[in-house]
Amino acid sequence: MAGRSRGAVSASSVDLEYPYQVALLACEVRYRFDNVEFLSAKLGRYRLNHSYHDDGEDFIIYCFPEQESAEVFLKAFDGRWITPEQRKKRTWKSPWVRQLVGRYG
Repeated sequence: MAGRSRGAVSASSVDLEYPYQVALLACEVRYRFDNVEFLSAKLGRYRLNHSYHDDGEDFIIYCFPEQESAEVFLKAFDGRWITPEQRKKRTWKSPWVRQLVGRYG
């Protein structure tokens, strides 16, 4: 189990102070990293992100203190809302459907 960074607040404190959380596919973040980081920093996101894994896909969770900022970010990158409770209990399911492409057999 990894500890938190020196000087960083606890995960539960982050959830209280930054309750509006948006999930983006990790591959989308990788592809558009500069744009994602620039906009999220301008909108006041928490400096550290959460990660989430569901059904073979990885997600990066961006946390915002205000709903308006999170909505702008959500619309800009086609993200999805995720609550801290869903993230902690692993009940959130990805709305994206994975389609396998290729030949089998």
